[in-house]
Amino acid sequence: MSSRYIIDDIQHCISHEDHQLHFHHTYQILFVMKGASEITFSHTTQIVREESIIFLRNLEQHAVHVIETPYHGYVLHLNPLLTDQNIIDSKLLSILKVRPASFCNHINISRIFSTITSLFEQMLSEFKHHYPYKRELLIQLVNQLLIQIWRLSPDSFPMSALAENETIFQIQTYIETNYLQDISITNLAQQFYLSPSYLSHNFKNMTGFSPKQYLMLLRLSHSKSLLQHSDDSISNIAYKSGFSDINNYIKYYKHYFDETPSATRKRKKDAKDQ
Repeated sequence: MSSRYIIDDIQHCISHEDHQLHFHHTYQILFVMKGASEITFSHTTQIVREESIIFLRNLEQHAVHVIETPYHGYVLHLNPLLTDQNIIDSKLLSILKVRPASFCNHINISRIFSTITSLFEQMLSEFKHHYPYKRELLIQLVNQLLIQIWRLSPDSFPMSALAENETIFQIQTYIETNYLQDISITNLAQQFYLSPSYLSHNFKNMTGFSPKQYLMLLRLSHSKSLLQHSDDSISNIAYKSGFSDINNYIKYYKHYFDETPSATRKRKKDAKDQ
């Protein structure tokens, strides 16, 4: 999904449809104003109640089930590339990207509920219209959102506890920017003046993935977007996504998404035809 703006989409939800296990190509922020949702990840389940906000990164598979009605809230999708470019403080950005084992991705914001509600209302209004300086104001509003939540709960931002891993954060950003290129642990370690073992160990502690897993997921995510939004052949999509072997690509894709690339394309086509 491409966008000119830091916000790819924002929706005001009076009710919320349940969603099976899926992921987005965007950073996602759910703001639950009333009601409650059950968010299921690959190994855990969280209950998000009213006056709470939850942060989901772009490679995070999850399912959403509304368990308490009436349900009322917002769903905000942020373009990862433009967010990384325009949220220049790594501490603020870390709540969207960094996932150490101790990380908790939902925060009760009842103390600043009216402030957060006002920011989401402004983002929705600005996103729906074509006012002058729209791009700049959307960036400012997203920054304000993160700053307000930082002021409320700085310990929820994982970089505050992992300041020594600024270099690992830079490596994460480098992989996200260059994942279609030929990247190896050895070359990364040399480029950032680290040993391969130190890089791998600290990268997994910080993100929840090994560098190899992270690179693989970025490539698979890119390929899934191409499957859904282009008519290119599956073999060409595999090549364009950094895979030299079509059989390995299909194997990894099925392992992560629990379906083949052709099944993903067929499901998308069937949904359009309905």
